[in-house]
Amino acid sequence: MSATTDPHILVSCRVGGDPSRGNWSFSLQAADGTSRFEVKDREPETYGERLELLAVVRALEALDEPSRVTICNASEYVRRGVRFGLEQWREQGWTWECFGQWVPIKNDDLWQRLDRALRLHRVKFRTWRLDTAHAQTTSTRRSLATRPSRLTRPNPDCSTRPVMLSAGSGAAGRTPSDTQRRTSAASGLWRRVRGGLTRCATLVGLL
Repeated sequence: MSATTDPHILVSCRVGGDPSRGNWSFSLQAADGTSRFEVKDREPETYGERLELLAVVRALEALDEPSRVTICNASEYVRRGVRFGLEQWREQGWTWECFGQWVPIKNDDLWQRLDRALRLHRVKFRTWRLDTAHAQTTSTRRSLATRPSRLTRPNPDCSTRPVMLSAGSGAAGRTPSDTQRRTSAASGLWRRVRGGLTRCATLVGLL
């Protein structure tokens, strides 16, 4: 079948509920929205990364003809394996070197099934941001909008009222009373530090 006539299928894979129970599902939907097909199943002895990979493999194997496929929400484990490992694993006979020995890769049987499916279909992986990410972005924008301006600095008299700086900023924007307050506070801080050092020296002399 030519590339222009291959059906475009959207695939969504999920590991739902308690992953330790092996629950997985996938849905196939035509890109034009005309049809949708969903499958759910359970693999009691399968969990974690293997379960995520199994859901993708089952989804692609369910297609009965070569198709253009967009997998919308595959796990990072599957995406990184396809992008960075699959070709090398195939060339090395589905093994990798570990401490000088060639050992089978993890879940090699499922990766081989996925490799065969990728040869039949033209597959792209996409990560879609839905309502949750949109809500987080909106919340972040609101929090930034309520933050004080960068042209404000704390009042030296420890009040919560901000003191605005001039357009030039720096010392030119301070009033004489502000400078006097800052100098007085620095002097008081130095006197307290010096007093503390004197007491420490006295205690050391007693040891």
